[in-house]
Amino acid sequence: MLYVNPAGFQIWSPIDPRNETIYYAEEGSHGPGFNASARVPFDHLLTAAQARHNFAVEKIFGGLPKWVDWEF
Repeated sequence: MLYVNPAGFQIWSPIDPRNETIYYAEEGSHGPGFNASARVPFDHLLTAAQARHNFAVEKIFGGLPKWVDWEF
């Protein structure tokens, strides 16, 4: 049976330095197994507006990448 881990993410190891530098974010998560208060400390629960503003394709790539088929 599949389930959602309430922590949302499993750290590599308690002493792994990547745990201090990772930016883990999610938006719109819901349903059985979702528990925002059980998320790992470095999780960011974003609103739809925050996700659109901070993670728009244009912002990440500095414009629309030519290698993406936007008609597909």
